Amino acid sequence: MTSSGFVFATFGGIALFKLDMRGAPFVVLVLLLSLSLSVPARAQERPPLRASLAACESGPAASARFAVFTGSMPALRGTKRMWMRFDLEERRDGAKRWQRLRAPAFGRWDRSKVPGASGFIYTKRVERLNEAARYRAVVRFRWLDAKGRVQREARRVTTACDQPSQRPNLRVEALETAPGADASSMRYLVTVVNTGLTPAGAFTLGMVVGEAEQVRDVPGLEAGGRTTVELRAPRCEPNASIQVTLDVRDAVKESDERDNRSVRLCGTR
Repeated sequence: MTSSGFVFATFGGIALFKLDMRGAPFVVLVLLLSLSLSVPARAQERPPLRASLAACESGPAASARFAVFTGSMPALRGTKRMWMRFDLEERRDGAKRWQRLRAPAFGRWDRSKVPGASGFIYTKRVERLNEAARYRAVVRFRWLDAKGRVQREARRVTTACDQPSQRPNLRVEALETAPGADASSMRYLVTVVNTGLTPAGAFTLGMVVGEAEQVRDVPGLEAGGRTTVELRAPRCEPNASIQVTLDVRDAVKESDERDNRSVRLCGTR
């Protein structure tokens, strides 16, 4: 509400759609809210030309993952109607390019409801987003005069909503050595951390020192937790390597399987 005008709001409603993208179920809950700002209104009260990420939430449950995108545009001199179009784009982890999604309520022109309004604001909320992906909206703007002629067109891109993988991720944080029971043996202390967002179940740690192999079972690790596993093996000879591999039996499905292996030369940290 302003001293020189009022806000006219219409709810486009809530629609639930289920899509199938690359074989993965994807449920989109779209909440539409449009605002047309009436005239007269002072110039500084007009909304800016902008596309923004208004909210972004993630979590283990699909119902906790959503994004809210907002577009706003000020009227130009002689503008009668304003149009706005949202296109939803996704980029999966590891992908190089953004991919446009065929989501209902996106990819269409939404029109201001009040003729001669001083501005137009539109908001769309998308829920049940996939994890291990990023989402953004490409918003296009169009101004039309009283005769329906296009005065101007513009394009803006929102900040991306990051939906990280909810899987655990095991990584070797440190590898230290200590004297063994005699001159020919050594204790190897491997610190493992779970940098993922959910707990890791039981897994197996393997270590190779020279030609000697050692295996230890680890009961599991909470999200953000760490543990140190001690292994006893022959003394590491100079220029030989120490190789540690986590989850050697592939029991834990991780967000990144590429950082389960650590190798270093004996006598180095």
